[in-house]
Amino acid sequence: CTPAGEDEAVYVEQSGTSQRRPFERRVLVEIVTARAREILGLALDAIEEAVPLSRLHSGIVLTGGGAKLDGLTDFTKKLAGNAPVRVGIPEPFPGLGDVLAGPEFATSAGLLRFGVRLRDQEGVAAETGDLRKLFKSFSSIFSAKAERTETN
Repeated sequence: CTPAGEDEAVYVEQSGTSQRRPFERRVLVEIVTARAREILGLALDAIEEAVPLSRLHSGIVLTGGGAKLDGLTDFTKKLAGNAPVRVGIPEPFPGLGDVLAGPEFATSAGLLRFGVRLRDQEGVAAETGDLRKLFKSFSSIFSAKAERTETN
């Protein structure tokens, strides 16, 4: 979502091969910006149905892997009439270190926190052991990711 120079190129892998070929960054920016405008437009319309953007004093929080897109925060701010916009990053989760540190893990981290809070408040999940199984699954996934990250 940031402007590109006329001669800038990015290298993309061709589908089904490991070969990389140059691609005009300007064209990529046009494609990505159009899709971002479309998706954000739908999201902002849904927000406006619930509450006027002018009343969102805490602003808009972008999460998910797409939140890492260069220039998306400023682009969203323009589309939202200068409403405050930021990228949401999960707080550290005990026992997982910084494995959940990116915005792409915001939903997973939020659901984990919700599950833990539910377990602590109601004890329902603790009785069935379901939450414990879920937490172990998440831990093993993120442990594997951390190991892959350390070796790369």
